[in-house]
Amino acid sequence: MIQYNNQFNSRFWATADVLRANSTLKLRGHSGFFLVFILTASLFILPSVAITECTWSSLIGDVDGNEQITPGDALEIFWSSINGSWTSMDNYCCLDANRDETVTPGDALMVFWYSIYGGPVEGVTGNVGELCISDCETVTDIDGNEYQTVMIGEQCWMAENLKVTHYRNGDPIPNVIDNTEWVNLSTGAYCTYDNDSTNVTIYGRLYNWYALDDDRNIAPEGWHVPTMDDWGTLKNYLGGFSVAGGKMKATGTIEGEDGLWRSPNTGATNESGFTGLPGGFRSGSIGSFQKMGESAWFWISPVEGSEHAHFNHLRYNYESISQQYGDYKNYGISVRCVKD
Repeated sequence: MIQYNNQFNSRFWATADVLRANSTLKLRGHSGFFLVFILTASLFILPSVAITECTWSSLIGDVDGNEQITPGDALEIFWSSINGSWTSMDNYCCLDANRDETVTPGDALMVFWYSIYGGPVEGVTGNVGELCISDCETVTDIDGNEYQTVMIGEQCWMAENLKVTHYRNGDPIPNVIDNTEWVNLSTGAYCTYDNDSTNVTIYGRLYNWYALDDDRNIAPEGWHVPTMDDWGTLKNYLGGFSVAGGKMKATGTIEGEDGLWRSPNTGATNESGFTGLPGGFRSGSIGSFQKMGESAWFWISPVEGSEHAHFNHLRYNYESISQQYGDYKNYGISVRCVKD
């Protein structure tokens, strides 16, 4: 039930859509300038920020990041509703306190009153809670390796290369060190660049195509090696293959002593958060390790009906991301997983 002073225009309450059915809001007389400001603005037809994509759950919370819910959070939401000051759809979703798929002064009013008097808000404990609960959280593989993740558009990607040494069912993936043995494999295997375990933490491990084409699965539960379509969605979201590579590469250079890529690391901004690192690859013809510092190769999951192995390729001297295919099944290449 909503309790409020009858002097308020009932049209405002219809516009604000402040509460869910199980909530109770009590308006008090000492609201001050801030409430009057919001009430006055809400009586007019103000522009609203429409939400067309929503990848995060929307909860009332700490918009300004000061670890408490205060009228300051409401003020930020109010100005966002008028000025559209955030461009991220994720942020708009988070600010949609009344969940009407727009950001309006009604959201600000809801946060304002809950910040003062509290109220039954899903996901919020007492007077402090998370603004958003992300569907893209860290993931742990069967070996106990924990991976940071990143939401890019509507996809949740690992932000690190895979390191696992067992299939999902617990069976070991063979670690093949010898070059001759490596190039003659027809079953799944992994290796570490230069067979040096110190490279695992930063660059992960390298896997041959047969490890991907195994029903036991190398991806953690709820995740998979990205398909051609998964990669296509990512590239399109980042503006197309010609510029997506720069947005996926970690910044800095070896020469500048602020990165791991060789100079010039063309176009690198890492604005996607993908953090592609130049982990190189292992040759499938001679078994040698090549191109660390210069390139990052990422497997595409086996393509049904194709006899070829497919992968994507980032390079130090290009802003683009290229896709290649051919007789690469015995190559050692990095894996990034995407959430199901």
